[in-house]
Amino acid sequence: MKTQIRTLVFGLGMAALGAAGATTVSAVAGPGFERPAHGPHARGPKMPGARFAHAVSKLDVTDEQQAMLDDLRESTRADMMALHQAHRADMDGLKEQFLGDGDVDRDALHAMLDEHGADRLAMAHTFLDKVVDLQATLTPDQKAELRDLAGEMEARREQRREAIESGEAPRRRGRR
Repeated sequence: MKTQIRTLVFGLGMAALGAAGATTVSAVAGPGFERPAHGPHARGPKMPGARFAHAVSKLDVTDEQQAMLDDLRESTRADMMALHQAHRADMDGLKEQFLGDGDVDRDALHAMLDEHGADRLAMAHTFLDKVVDLQATLTPDQKAELRDLAGEMEARREQRREAIESGEAPRRRGRR
């Protein structure tokens, strides 16, 4: 019984850390690129500006813009991997606290949660700055095409939402 309670408390702690991290970096890029707050479309890019960057990659971009997109992808991937590795030790410490025989240090856990949130927020700011730099290089024609893409994306999301709500389409599970 004691082991089951510890496992439950550990699971709840991990869920709280995950939810706090996801909330920290979730944001919107602008009209047509919003990430729904809930429902079947809540998956997908979570960094501020990620939908924008994805849509830009569909445009006919210059070599400079492609280099910026490549750098955005690679640096973000590297930053996320480094962050994951750095936080892994904290997760081991969390596990030890919840599954050990001693008392759980609530203040230390809160400090760890705050640190994780600050790290993710800093990464989101860096990503957003690179997306803003990319947006500044777009030509008026590319911006117009991007607005069209945003409208098409929103229309597809709305069609999918209506189909799901009416029961005509199954809800998607997991990532594509």
